Amino acid sequence: MSYTQSGQYTESYKTVNGCDSTIHYQVQINHPVSTYDTLIACDTAWVMGKPQTSSQSFKFVSQSWQGCDSFHYLELVIHYSQRQMETASACHSYTSPSGQTYTRTGLYSEKFSTWQGCDSIIDYYVTIHEPVFQNDTLRACRVASLRGKTYTKDQLVSWVGTTYGGCDSTVHTWISLTNPNDYISQSNDTLFAEAGSDQYRWLNCSNWTVLAGATSPWFSPVNDGDYAVEVSLNGCKDTSECKTVSRVGIQSMTSVSARIVPNPSSGMAWVQLVDANMGATAIRIFDQQSRLVQEISNPGSQSELPHLPSGLYQVEVWLESGQRQTLSWICQ
Repeated sequence: MSYTQSGQYTESYKTVNGCDSTIHYQVQINHPVSTYDTLIACDTAWVMGKPQTSSQSFKFVSQSWQGCDSFHYLELVIHYSQRQMETASACHSYTSPSGQTYTRTGLYSEKFSTWQGCDSIIDYYVTIHEPVFQNDTLRACRVASLRGKTYTKDQLVSWVGTTYGGCDSTVHTWISLTNPNDYISQSNDTLFAEAGSDQYRWLNCSNWTVLAGATSPWFSPVNDGDYAVEVSLNGCKDTSECKTVSRVGIQSMTSVSARIVPNPSSGMAWVQLVDANMGATAIRIFDQQSRLVQEISNPGSQSELPHLPSGLYQVEVWLESGQRQTLSWICQ
């Protein structure tokens, strides 16, 4: 007989002698045991001593203490941590969606939890731009061009705009223009350039050739003609108008007719005519910048020079004959 349920059962038989035989059974039926579990983990779970990194189902078979099969079912669920990179840029400071504020360029990480309880990390590469405040100087000759505008005088120009990072930008530019003074004046057969230039070059207007050695602020040509001066200042150049020099009726002096004594002088000095019978109509004194310092009208054969600051001077002596002699005078 087969029994599938626990209980008391009786079976009757006949012995070999023909007698009745009765057997009473107390039957205990044991059933297999099945259990079910769910394991939830982040990234990795250890099952039976082994790391598991993906969701899957496991079935384990063993024996109960009654000797029946025991089944254990495990449902493994793996959730994963999250990490992402974000870039951001701002002026002064950047505030992330979570409310964190950053004031310097750099890499920053913020850690959160997903709804499954796993880590969620956001890396922010933050670029902080700063406002630009700049002071510049623009140097030019006569005319300057800045941001599409033309300027003809020294002035401060301010520009307010936006940098490529979106920040305010302020640039103050001092415009410095150099205008060489190319004006020349004329006294008889001597031309005088205005003082203040760095260099002087006298030119022959007939062919615009540079006259060798003519680099002083004044110029007395040997021949009649038209002459101009090229002046340079701070790298800027300009050329004057042409002036006509004519020596008609004026004879160049080939011999010494006047002298300064003493020369150099540290006190009183005189202009003396070599020939006491020779008369002078004027004496003009010029400084190194070709500026007229003093003029003495109708001097005698000996004329006292004024007391002047130390330096080199050019003294022109004009004689009654129409001749002119230029003397160098050193005051100490």
